[in-house]
Amino acid sequence: MSTIPAERIQYLNTNSHNPVGKYVLYWMDASLRQKYNSALEYAIELGAEFKKGVVVLYCLHTKGRLTSRRRVRFALESLSELEKALAVRGIQLVVVYGTPQELVPSFCVQACSLVMDCAYLREDRIVRNEIARSVLCDCVQVEDNVVVPVETASPHADYSAKTFRPKLAANLARFLTLPDRNKPVVSTLNINLMKLDLSDFDQIENQLSFPFDVAPAVNFPGGENEADRRRRRFLRYGLARYDQRRNPAADVTSTLSPYLSFGCISPVQILIQLREILKDDFLISCSDEQRELLPMNIAAFEDEVLTRREIAINYVWYTPQYDTFEGLPRWARRSLEMHSVD
Repeated sequence: MSTIPAERIQYLNTNSHNPVGKYVLYWMDASLRQKYNSALEYAIELGAEFKKGVVVLYCLHTKGRLTSRRRVRFALESLSELEKALAVRGIQLVVVYGTPQELVPSFCVQACSLVMDCAYLREDRIVRNEIARSVLCDCVQVEDNVVVPVETASPHADYSAKTFRPKLAANLARFLTLPDRNKPVVSTLNINLMKLDLSDFDQIENQLSFPFDVAPAVNFPGGENEADRRRRRFLRYGLARYDQRRNPAADVTSTLSPYLSFGCISPVQILIQLREILKDDFLISCSDEQRELLPMNIAAFEDEVLTRREIAINYVWYTPQYDTFEGLPRWARRSLEMHSVD
């Protein structure tokens, strides 16, 4: 029986698993990590049930979020690190040029089941549903990059953090848990699959055409190890002064935004460790005054990671026209119309 809450798991088609498949396929897209990744752990659980290993597929293309060299470099750094970490667990990572619509169905021909992580933007949801209809095996989506699954948190769009916050709080006890770390019953490292060599980022990037010319951000390397380093640094040195967060010069922000965006770190992990910080002597540079303010700073940061982040996800999930003028709240449209000639 899976330890992953049932609300995180959704079947996107009614197909049965393929009993002659060679592996369980996890199409990784939104969660570039192997620690505390519910979609990965669910794929491993399915593999144990079928006595098969797990292959992780990543589709490298510039038609989605990877619109610049900066974003591709961040993804490649994350994937290169991930390839080594997954290999230790006997899991093969396959990175290939192409879109999910082109690649996922072809890899599913030899798959027992397909597992994918969850996305919230319209185009990504359309792709997932198209793939689910096109494959012959069962297709499971695991919602992993929010603390409370979006439809569990609220059945409709919430425009106010004031009304959304208690809905999240009512569900935290059930979802503030990390998935068990499972070991695949079979290694897939000996399966011969064509894939990119991740040792030369420049060569890989030179084969891509970018809509936007933005250079890599050398101060923000990708990967879950870097995400974890920044998390530890912030909790030790930044959190106690988070009340100064409106001053960028204070250097107290978490700098975790790109790592959360690419799924290099779990928001559940962040919140669990944030709540445990008062129990341990984890803060090593904290004055008496800052220690007194610590509960307020913890609450402020938790509100950013949980309420503000997940109300944005709630908005795009329940508002199909989120990227149009009509998607704005009525008061915002009225204000903009009043000032249209300014």
